Amino acid sequence: TYVLPRLPWRTGYYLGLTGKRIGRGSAAVLGIVTHSVAGARFDAILDALAAGGAPHRVLISEAVPHDEAPELAHAGTIAQCFGGETVEAILAALDDFAAKGAAFAAEAAAEIRAKSPTSLKVTLEALRRARDLEFEDALKLEYRICRRIIQGHDFYEGIRAQVIDKDRNPRWQPDTLSGVSTETVAAHFVELDRNELTFDGATP
Repeated sequence: TYVLPRLPWRTGYYLGLTGKRIGRGSAAVLGIVTHSVAGARFDAILDALAAGGAPHRVLISEAVPHDEAPELAHAGTIAQCFGGETVEAILAALDDFAAKGAAFAAEAAAEIRAKSPTSLKVTLEALRRARDLEFEDALKLEYRICRRIIQGHDFYEGIRAQVIDKDRNPRWQPDTLSGVSTETVAAHFVELDRNELTFDGATP
């Protein structure tokens, strides 16, 4: 939640709500990574760093060219559609683009509609809150959300549908965006009575 809302063109909101992945080329353009290296060279890089090599020199020596960034060909559509204040508004914008023949928008809308309505609303609210937080505070926010999510129905229903029964037909509760109340979303962000996430040298 710390990185995503800070990405340009509302790309982080697109990634957070659809669950899509991006390649290293797009990650470089978005400023998420500085260098690309081959996975087969990870051990060699770690050995060089452990031997005292300067990180920037090691990375430069092992860097490979960034890939293309095909996902960002749709940056304009992403920026226009994912600026909505609600999940419903985002979907409406995507549907408008899809009606005009934008396959990318239709695919994104379908990806979102397949997700848990509760998780979608919590995700959007988390991104909105985290965009102004310091890194440690964003981690605390995520921790609270995770603790609440694993106490709910949809987390286990998603595992059932994808991993256990593999019917790919999750039965979310509630199963519509309109059925998710503001109070339900807000409850995911309330400070924990105990066991708040803390960091070494920090006070709770």
